[in-house]
Amino acid sequence: MVSAALFALSTWIGQWWIDVDVAIGPMGTRGCVGGVCGGGLRWTGGSELWMRTAIATWVGSLLTMMLLLGVAGALAANRVPKLLAKSTLSSLVTTAVVGIYFIVKMPAMPGLEVAQGMILFVAAIVLGAVTPIRALRA
Repeated sequence: MVSAALFALSTWIGQWWIDVDVAIGPMGTRGCVGGVCGGGLRWTGGSELWMRTAIATWVGSLLTMMLLLGVAGALAANRVPKLLAKSTLSSLVTTAVVGIYFIVKMPAMPGLEVAQGMILFVAAIVLGAVTPIRALRA
């Protein structure tokens, strides 16, 4: 449950990089830079693939969140959700890969600092693997 909440917070609310005037995350940007205001990522100068991985990170986080809630619900009902646990691990790995690409290929911009969204995303990946692995070992 904690990991599912972290995924939701990291992509919906959390900014991954922050500066005085702008916040950047997988869902776009908030604020203005050089008189340009908008919610997209195009102004950052990132490649088309990088912008697509932002969307993939967002969607993967939401899918993984739902799968983690399904595993938690099955375990709460005293069931062993083997197939759901395998699907969750697959989703975790896929989301981690696109999230890492989104982080690594972020265009260099002076003044940006890592914000809470990226930290929550990494914590969600690490904590998210615990429950499905426990379900598979049961």
